[in-house]
Amino acid sequence: AARILYCWFTNYGSPGNVQKKYETFADWYLKSFSNQVLTTFFKICEAYRQQTFISPKVLAETLSYFSAAVSHAFSWKILQPNFDTLLRDVVVPLLSHSADLAEMWEDDPLEYIRYNTSMFMALHNPSDAASTLIKDACSKRKGILDKAMQYCIQVLTSDVKPEIKDGALHLVGTVCGTLLKNKVYKQQLENFLT
Repeated sequence: AARILYCWFTNYGSPGNVQKKYETFADWYLKSFSNQVLTTFFKICEAYRQQTFISPKVLAETLSYFSAAVSHAFSWKILQPNFDTLLRDVVVPLLSHSADLAEMWEDDPLEYIRYNTSMFMALHNPSDAASTLIKDACSKRKGILDKAMQYCIQVLTSDVKPEIKDGALHLVGTVCGTLLKNKVYKQQLENFLT
């Protein structure tokens, strides 16, 4: 169902990104239906935060829907109040090196490389969807890059698990293209790397 909703939104319900014949439907969908979908997807993310099993495909499609919704002011008003929680409790943990990946690396490094470079795995990989979400949000929404970098600095300067620090560094790497377009961040990033 999550995949169908994502396809429906991106193909028919995203004003400005659909064929002219679907514009009326897209406006109706965004204003009348997207609130309920986003609310449902927030519940899925909340279940993930509470350590309830969520299928990787469902989580990936949920985050992909959020990525598509970031572009629209109407849906952004719904996403924005929850974005800090999404960043802290969903995106960064998904970007972090997990125990399963560490075990795979120890047992079979070749399989680890295949797994992480497989085009098939990227289709429904929550980590890739989380990367896309944070990249889109930082490049399209004012203030999100600053919040994300403040969170990363907080994580990197505090005494937290190495996995969370890895997630914060992964986040910095994910948005480095956007960081390099900003003069202040570009200079700070160069100093950080040297």
